[in-house]
Amino acid sequence: MDGGLRVLLSTVLCLSQSFISCSSPYPSFLTEPASLVQSRGSLARLRCLVSPPSAAVTWRFRGLALDRDTLPGVELGEGSLTIPSLNPGHVGVYQCVARLDHGQAIASRHARVAIAEISEYEDVRRRSLSVLEGSAVLVECPLPRSVPPALPRLRVRGERTEASTDDYLVLPSGNLQIIAVASRHQGMYKCGAFNPVTGETVMQSHGTKLSVKKSDSALPVRIVYPTTPVTVSVQQSQPLVLECIVSGRPAPVAKWFKNGKEVPPGPSHERKHTNLAFAAVMRSDEGAYVCSAETERGTVVSANYTVNVLVPASVTEGLTNRLISPGSSTRLTCGAKGNPSPNITWLFNADPISPSDRFQVSGSSLILTNVTPQEEGVFQCLLDNGIGSAQSHGTLTVQSDPQLGSTAGVQLEASPSLHPMQSDEGHELFLTEDEGDVINLPSSRGGDRPTPEAPIIISPPQTHKPDVYDLEWRAGRDGGSPINAYFVKYRKCLATSDPSSMLHSSLELRPCVAVPPFPKLRTEEDAPMRV
Repeated sequence: MDGGLRVLLSTVLCLSQSFISCSSPYPSFLTEPASLVQSRGSLARLRCLVSPPSAAVTWRFRGLALDRDTLPGVELGEGSLTIPSLNPGHVGVYQCVARLDHGQAIASRHARVAIAEISEYEDVRRRSLSVLEGSAVLVECPLPRSVPPALPRLRVRGERTEASTDDYLVLPSGNLQIIAVASRHQGMYKCGAFNPVTGETVMQSHGTKLSVKKSDSALPVRIVYPTTPVTVSVQQSQPLVLECIVSGRPAPVAKWFKNGKEVPPGPSHERKHTNLAFAAVMRSDEGAYVCSAETERGTVVSANYTVNVLVPASVTEGLTNRLISPGSSTRLTCGAKGNPSPNITWLFNADPISPSDRFQVSGSSLILTNVTPQEEGVFQCLLDNGIGSAQSHGTLTVQSDPQLGSTAGVQLEASPSLHPMQSDEGHELFLTEDEGDVINLPSSRGGDRPTPEAPIIISPPQTHKPDVYDLEWRAGRDGGSPINAYFVKYRKCLATSDPSSMLHSSLELRPCVAVPPFPKLRTEEDAPMRV
């Protein structure tokens, strides 16, 4: 930054006698609605709290304005949307919008409402499974479709089993493994699944009958499962078990390979018998996996697992507030990540932007050209990839008085005076390196070194916290003296809906040069200074 010093200035712009009273000219969210899954006929509620409280809150359903007429059975209250009895007509994407009287508006992220349900198992004939004693056995029980995903609830020889034991390994896929089958394992096995929201359990109608034959001879090594390619999609941070059933006697040792390289032991995964278990999958766990085992005749290899990690949409580079001159151009960039790749929708005052000569979408950027005061307001990027939704917003202010500055920010006049500045209320402000400390002022400037240049406000005053500014101080043309104190003069601003009024408040900043033993201001690597 050309050797300049950036500091954070917090100052009061609006006073009301003995207490501070400032309000932002733009709305913001305190709470955004969150996606939910509820049982059919149950109560469902979405919440949306905004600031300032005077902002009007409306709702959208599947992208259209929502009211009691367009969607019966919905109750709209202050900051909430209530569905007393959830039915299929209520399933879909919701969004709340906060709008001020002068038109500035902001839209929330998407919230999905779904009904919890679970499908029945397909009606298949009873299966018979005959195996040799000592071999590994897999009872395939793929879970039926369920919202949210179902949990295994099997019946093993007439008894319900939902967790692994010494004899049985119950896997998240619903499958049941017997590591070394014995005669005591003979009997009937039925697949079952449980929906954690509805509390409903569905069972397979027929099941699998297991019979065990004795054998004293060695058993050949072979891969029992998987024998065909398997694609697994799992959401990030969720557990995952890649199953590998290797049969043989003596018990073979299985190895796992990812993208052709052996999977080493690690903190995020472990071996469970011949399976590979992840406590919480990460995006880096994506890839192609196989398990293998050595035999006298060579290596046997399983079919391929393709692991796809789903990641909710999120913002990696958010929008910032901008202050620009009329007729100029600017680029708004919204960095996004997620798997699948998120779709980006651009909004202006909560309404979708249609590309035009003045609004051009280029990748993850929105380019505004020939900006006019009509473009003042809230710009947003709304991300959604079906797994999750996120949004980022920033305000655009068009400078009404070109003499106040340029696209870089607001240029304020500096004064060489060193005496403390007073507000119209008679208060003195001293800004120092530590909050609440006061520096004794020097009686003279001390030398003929040039006064530092005036501070430049990088972010516009129209922020959610209108008393916070980013400032950059540059040294004078001849180097100047280090800055270690500065002063603010302010006066009351009239209540108005005009967002440019904040710019016309009287704000005067005066730097002072370093005079020992005053402490030096912190550098850019240090923490910012505050009032």
